[in-house]
Amino acid sequence: MAVSPTHNGWRFDRANGRLDFYYRGTRVAHIDANGLDTADSKILNNQAQVTGVATNARLHFARSQVFDLDNGAGTTIDDVILRPDSAITITSARIVYSDATTGTVAAGSAKVGTTVGGGEIVAATNYENTKAVGTTTAMSIVAGAVAAGTPITVRHTGVAATQAGKAHVEITYTVDA
Repeated sequence: MAVSPTHNGWRFDRANGRLDFYYRGTRVAHIDANGLDTADSKILNNQAQVTGVATNARLHFARSQVFDLDNGAGTTIDDVILRPDSAITITSARIVYSDATTGTVAAGSAKVGTTVGGGEIVAATNYENTKAVGTTTAMSIVAGAVAAGTPITVRHTGVAATQAGKAHVEITYTVDA
């Protein structure tokens, strides 16, 4: 059964015996007798199973504010997204588009660091042109270890005010024992 392109929420898929979760008409996850399955991971018996993460590690997520990509060529905005109480390891980072991009936004970028404007964790990653809502751009981790009490910041660098699009940065991390 098809869903509308604006559908957000749950729908029972009788043919596959599962509960599907949709965001703006796109199935992003489902729950069945085996657990929760998303595009990047599975959660079975309350344990996240993600490639590259230690067995039984608990995954945590943090995200930046939503950035308007066309806030001005070269204009920067800094956002502290987390100041962990314990040492953590960032295992992945991505740009998530919350408004479709139009025009050329590839001159803009986002990076993640431990200092304002820094790229110690993730080097600058350019935004991508013509991205639909809910799509992502993977960011490459430079060094994922972050000491306790160290702020994690995202720096957004915008493009000229004639383009369109909005995005935020998400990180996935584990708490070090």
